[in-house]
Amino acid sequence: MGILNSITGLIKTGVEIADDFITTEEEKFEQMLKKEQLKLEREKAYLQDLKSARQMQIEALKQDDTFSKRFVYYFAILWTIIGASYIIGITFFEIPDKNIRFADTTLGFILGTIISQIIAFFYGSSLGSKSKEEVLKKFSK
Repeated sequence: MGILNSITGLIKTGVEIADDFITTEEEKFEQMLKKEQLKLEREKAYLQDLKSARQMQIEALKQDDTFSKRFVYYFAILWTIIGASYIIGITFFEIPDKNIRFADTTLGFILGTIISQIIAFFYGSSLGSKSKEEVLKKFSK
């Protein structure tokens, strides 16, 4: 993740420097369009990953083995129970002062990744990604 953050930081810095040299409205619009296209490509890669996971589940459902058919559901239930248990534990039990930061970081991870990815897998991506794609299609025409 450190390398990815460094690259992202360099890209942001490069974009900020480019903004200093871009003077016309047309150039600014083209830069904005390029930024949005990069965001769209990132979103497409994310959605492709979800699609391949769903395709894997479709293939699993075709098998005769009951455990294979239900593995994704067992996995989601397990992590939901772990996440809910942790949230309940951190809410209702005393946490030593030296562990509060660790507990908060873990809570953020559980809420930001585990639970959100389970929801995204079963219910799809946000509506915002669809609207972004529609806007970019309009601009690219």
